[in-house]
Amino acid sequence: TESSFVAVDSRLHPVDNESEASLDEQLVEQYSRAIRERLSQSEAIGPGLETHLPSQYIQPALSKVADDNDDMESISFSELSNKRHLVVLGEPGIGKTSMLRKIALDLVSDDYGLGKHRTAVLPIYIQLRSWQDNQTVVMVLQRSVSQSSGRWFADSITELASKGRLVILFDGMDEVRPNVRQELLARIREFTNSYPSSQIIVSTRPNSYSGELEEFEHIRICPFDFNQIREFSFHRLHRKKSWRSFVSCLRESEDIGSVVGNPLFLSLAVFLYERTGLVPSNSAQLIRDYVPHLTETWD
Repeated sequence: TESSFVAVDSRLHPVDNESEASLDEQLVEQYSRAIRERLSQSEAIGPGLETHLPSQYIQPALSKVADDNDDMESISFSELSNKRHLVVLGEPGIGKTSMLRKIALDLVSDDYGLGKHRTAVLPIYIQLRSWQDNQTVVMVLQRSVSQSSGRWFADSITELASKGRLVILFDGMDEVRPNVRQELLARIREFTNSYPSSQIIVSTRPNSYSGELEEFEHIRICPFDFNQIREFSFHRLHRKKSWRSFVSCLRESEDIGSVVGNPLFLSLAVFLYERTGLVPSNSAQLIRDYVPHLTETWD
């Protein structure tokens, strides 16, 4: 079945085009389903720490970053769709990967994007740790979509990019080898200049980035506040243990309470509380207590 689509940019605004674009609806849904299957779980350092992003994702507070690297005014998660070129900064475990995956999932959900409105803005999620020497961005995008039931539009990447119909999510600039990182940044700049209508989002840790993508806007993911910690705890514990007791323990311990604003440490604390009924008193004990559970899964 052929469905006709009006070409739109990454912000879902119509773009001038000499003719309407046409995509096969069944193939679009097939690609959407592959994205949902691939990205619905958060990345985790070990078993039991995964978050089901469609149902359990907690939207973080975000702040714009000034040229001097100071945080400025806040920005909402929903406003990200209006940012054409964006660098997302965040400390380890703060939720950069989860955020990029959630953006992709929103675009292929039944309530938005491909699933309902059929605007055919196609998300492509790339883990940059797999970046190899002497690749172009187009080559990487083509390989990625071919592995996600998107082989049918791999040859149309440049056409779709020129019409603003791609949302490209580059995850983990800091995981690229230092000797390759500058080449990668140059490739991203080259692609951005060639296809300015497509939305491009890059995530990285601050200590591995020196502002090289200066033409991009920059935002920082903030730690969870106490209300977000409560919401996360409810999602993970309300069917198993008393989430209120868990949150009370966090409130009573200043040491552990100061670190669980990081979603990774919060996940570790929830995991241990589920299994032992206890909350570690500080971050060192948190990690030390989790290691035996981690090694249980090793051969």
